[in-house]
Amino acid sequence: MMFMIRIGILAALIGLASLEIHAADDFCWKNTYGRGVGTIPKVDCPKGQENDAGLCYPVCKTHYKGVGPVCWA
Repeated sequence: MMFMIRIGILAALIGLASLEIHAADDFCWKNTYGRGVGTIPKVDCPKGQENDAGLCYPVCKTHYKGVGPVCWA
């Protein structure tokens, strides 16, 4: 008995969902515009700093390689 009631509720919900889909046929589009999402911003670092993954970090000493804020030998 409980199983039959649950199936009935599910069928009702599916019926309402399909009704909402058909009711969405009457609508209008709002004009949209891009916000630059998906473009990598250009970062100009001050003198003595280097860009790594879009952030500025101090330049490492000679024979060291910078990875983020850490300089590796």
